[in-house]
Amino acid sequence: MPEHASLSTLPGLLLATDLSARCDRPLERAKRLAGKSHIPLVILTVYDAPQAPGEVLQWLDGSTGRRRCRLPR
Repeated sequence: MPEHASLSTLPGLLLATDLSARCDRPLERAKRLAGKSHIPLVILTVYDAPQAPGEVLQWLDGSTGRRRCRLPR
């Protein structure tokens, strides 16, 4: 990113991740950039949809343990 570019004019920063170990450095960089620029950081991850009917029902009623969370700045 050029030195003259300003992130503070952006509404936020989006980090797409698969949550693997190799995503640690991009996550740390995104947190640092968002904090330095005082903009929100949104972290997006996508996982495979459930395939079996029982998994679908668990996913629909929220019993899979997956949830949204906010990271501290």
